[in-house]
Amino acid sequence: MERHLGVLEDHPEYVLAQEQERRAAQGILRAFRTYEREGHLDVLRWEKNFLKLPQKHQKLLQRVKQAHESTKRCLRLNQEFLDQLVDAVDQENNGPSTSSGVEEKQTDKRSSACSSSSGAGQVPAVDVEKVRYVLKDLVREWSAEGAVERSQSYDKVTKALCELFPNRGPHHRPRVLVPGCGLGRLVLDLATNGFCCEGNEFSYFMLFTSAFVMNHSDAKDQFRVFPYCLGSCNNLSHHDQLRPILIPDACASDFADAITDPDQMSIVGGDFVEVYSRPEHEARWDAVATCFFVDTAHNFVEYLETVAHCLKPGGYWVNLGPLLWHWADSHTYLGPNELSCEVPLEEVHACARELGLTMQYKKMAKCNYTCNIKSMQQTVFFCDFSVHKKTGVSGGTDE
Repeated sequence: MERHLGVLEDHPEYVLAQEQERRAAQGILRAFRTYEREGHLDVLRWEKNFLKLPQKHQKLLQRVKQAHESTKRCLRLNQEFLDQLVDAVDQENNGPSTSSGVEEKQTDKRSSACSSSSGAGQVPAVDVEKVRYVLKDLVREWSAEGAVERSQSYDKVTKALCELFPNRGPHHRPRVLVPGCGLGRLVLDLATNGFCCEGNEFSYFMLFTSAFVMNHSDAKDQFRVFPYCLGSCNNLSHHDQLRPILIPDACASDFADAITDPDQMSIVGGDFVEVYSRPEHEARWDAVATCFFVDTAHNFVEYLETVAHCLKPGGYWVNLGPLLWHWADSHTYLGPNELSCEVPLEEVHACARELGLTMQYKKMAKCNYTCNIKSMQQTVFFCDFSVHKKTGVSGGTDE
């Protein structure tokens, strides 16, 4: 773990922060370990509802009863995968792996917000859902089935950066920062395209999973997961609901020829604003790429200030994503004092301009996000896809 500037390891506040962070991480690992148990509660509810049906209706739906048993088998197989993940984390002393050329670091105190788990006992419902979400996000980032979604977002961002920085090579690798990098696929894509890329992620759920996939996958399609087995709505067939997804569709080790520098690819754990507003990151980055990230902010202006702080003069901010402000309803479950600044896109662009980020290009991009391609329900976002150059001139006119 990187040390906080100006904080001694034996300082009581530092020791307390370390212990709080350790407990938070253990709570998340517990959520991974109890996935099957929590999933069985859902199946039990299905079974109870099935038994409430009249006998003649139950006889008509015998395949449903069989599907419940199949779901339990899927839960068991998912748990086996998650157990491997947790075992890998435990082997690394409760921290992300740093082998196979993929570096993962922690840089801040995240115990208060990274999980609502605290101590032994029942896993909070929010953490149960996050584990299930991780399985779906594995489809988006690390499966052949997710290639369509990646082409709608990651490929666009990668192509834009390649066009902005055409002269890339072993002796000149533009430095790109990817806040909110999730499971790390965009980081890998940029690194293999000749950039020196650093991802940043706040969630331990994502950090642990990305470390496992990148550092402990020995072959393509090594693992099978069943991410949709607990989704009982909008299925065309039992097969669609219970189908396996193979991951990963690519291994970091497959790109040894493209990733030759140990510093070419890394992932840093921590809050984006806290970590990258530090003096050592001022004017350090050639580009910042945000993909489905801006709307995760409590206060998006802090994000933009940090982007402007990080960029070198003449550097670029490439953004792709919607404005589904994540904290818009936080007052309903976190209380009325929870901050959430929700504005239309024109305000985001205007704020960027005032901070010296001059728009070079903009369009709307049609994107899915962690969609089940076999589902009867498909959510489509019309995303902002824009490129902004750090001119240092606030209040200017976008080009």
